[in-house]
Amino acid sequence: MASVANIASVLRENDVKVLYIEYNIPKEIVFRVLGKDDRAFLPLEGFVTIYEAHLRSGLHFSVVDELLSIFQALRIPIVQFHANAIWYLCSFYIFLY
Repeated sequence: MASVANIASVLRENDVKVLYIEYNIPKEIVFRVLGKDDRAFLPLEGFVTIYEAHLRSGLHFSVVDELLSIFQALRIPIVQFHANAIWYLCSFYIFLY
């Protein structure tokens, strides 16, 4: 039986380069394509997991401290937030500041 765990990533090195350019991501930010045994909800130490939809919704680097404090206070990894929720949080942040 097929399983999501057995599906290889379709993201390639050139795709990662395009993300850096398209979303104006600083070179200091390291992207790592998840491997077959990696899980988005359990990122490697020192990493966070995001989806491109988060970037399209307004998430940018470096993530502002206020946004990080929301994630930490709720004890929810950023990947658990729907892209629309990120969009709203970013919008509120911009509106307030």
